[in-house]
Amino acid sequence: MAFTFDLLDMFHQLTLQGKINMYDFFLAIEHKTDNTGLFKLPPHYKQFAVIIREWQLLQMLKHVGCSHDPTGIEATAPGALAVECPACPRPGYNMLDYDDLMEDDRYAAEMMLAVDAKFRLKLKDRKIKDIELTPGWAYFVEEDKYQKVLRNHLSQPELSSCNSQFSMLTKVNMLKMTGKLSITDLQKGEKYVTMDYIILSTLAVYGVLLWLQLSYDIACQ
Repeated sequence: MAFTFDLLDMFHQLTLQGKINMYDFFLAIEHKTDNTGLFKLPPHYKQFAVIIREWQLLQMLKHVGCSHDPTGIEATAPGALAVECPACPRPGYNMLDYDDLMEDDRYAAEMMLAVDAKFRLKLKDRKIKDIELTPGWAYFVEEDKYQKVLRNHLSQPELSSCNSQFSMLTKVNMLKMTGKLSITDLQKGEKYVTMDYIILSTLAVYGVLLWLQLSYDIACQ
């Protein structure tokens, strides 16, 4: 059993541009092989599902130059596989360095982060232990380190100094967030330990910042 690079690349392009799912793509390949249904074709769908994920991982590593690293992919830096926003200001990359900016223009180099939690992505727990192919290399934080922090702090009671009857902590729960190491799974609801971890993980990747603007709907808690 083998899958050609042309086949893997074709599915990758179709799923990005045409939003075609893996099952329909594989079914189309089967119909192209035998559209009569008279022949029993080998069931290779599960193998294809595994190999396409591995191929996409190799493409991500290739795009950031990991194939030229003598230490291998283990040396991949946190967040290195995340696709950078070309429009976001980054001193030294698409704008002048901090020190070279005029005093009146330095506000443009300010990092602005918006933090929230999202409860719309829910999957039934099927007791499946997925192998983490990109441990902290892209958008999700490294699971082992994250779980270690949760074990030590998740049970801590959260203090609140907000007396408003319109408290966002109990009234609203929504989120959309992107960026390096900016996503993780919620454990027992929206906890400060979870939000603190992803904020610090993101800031650690970007290094030293002169200005930071952070917004969080329940920061007053």
